[in-house]
Amino acid sequence: MQTNTTATAETMPDTGFVSKVNVDKILNNYASKAAEFDKSDSLFYPVGRYMDEDTSRIIVIGKFIDHQKVYAVDISSQMNATVSFYCLNGKQWQKIGSHETPNDILKVAFKDYDGDGKNEIITEGHYNMNGNFCNEFYHFSVANNTVNYAGSFFAGVYDYEIGEGGKTLKVEYGGSWYMPQSKTIYGWRNEKLIPLRQVTLRLKRVDMEHEAQWIIYEENPTFDKDTLVQKFKKTYCEKNQKRYDLWENFFLNN
Repeated sequence: MQTNTTATAETMPDTGFVSKVNVDKILNNYASKAAEFDKSDSLFYPVGRYMDEDTSRIIVIGKFIDHQKVYAVDISSQMNATVSFYCLNGKQWQKIGSHETPNDILKVAFKDYDGDGKNEIITEGHYNMNGNFCNEFYHFSVANNTVNYAGSFFAGVYDYEIGEGGKTLKVEYGGSWYMPQSKTIYGWRNEKLIPLRQVTLRLKRVDMEHEAQWIIYEENPTFDKDTLVQKFKKTYCEKNQKRYDLWENFFLNN
């Protein structure tokens, strides 16, 4: 996934005991180096940049939200992690958010997905055999000066669009032959990323002998909560132009 920030890093090799590092000590050490953050695209990784068999923690420091203030992210482990956020005020770090996640984490990225001029923080999980992974989004609240969990989805292919009609992410999921395929449109509502519409192709019988599929269309009834309600479920046939267009041109028409 592309990011808005370029990682020019200062990295410490993992000693195998990274999960027990003193985060306060590391952050305070970097607080005394504030002048090094003059470049808004510089990122510092005091521990590790990716989660792997040698690295069990990620700490990132930089101006990765608004290119003005210095922030830090601390991801405590690969699985069942606590993701903590900090902001440097003068020479003091202030904790501005924390979230516990059951999902695995491989790396962290930064990009503006809602058009407010500030980057979201995205943790990305390990890829499965089909190239899909968990994407978790965290949003900076200007009103509260906090970073909060905004939403997530499991997919490897997505794009985004920021226009007058709204700010949306278009997410496509395709797994193994026996798994449903789906196309989902997510939108930003009250600083949360929620599904708005979704279309799914699903095998009627999951075996190697039958190819008949359902096409299922769902919508968010309120457009302000993380809820989808099924509107119809019909047999999919490419000769049915309406159903064919619903699947093939779903993103184009929505």
